[in-house]
Amino acid sequence: NKPYILKSLLYYMILTRKLRAYLFELRNQNKLSPEIYSTLRKEIRAHIFKSKAHIKERIAHLQK
Repeated sequence: NKPYILKSLLYYMILTRKLRAYLFELRNQNKLSPEIYSTLRKEIRAHIFKSKAHIKERIAHLQK
């Protein structure tokens, strides 16, 4: 039971850090407004995204 928990925690940490770094990069390039940035940060925390491709789709949808 414990190895499974550690594996899922590691997966969550790696994914969260990757997605947050991607958002930070976009924000520094002025490609994201502060409102969209904070919305996406909240969605990352709520485990909505499963991959970087998924967050890219969401960003494209929000910027329309």
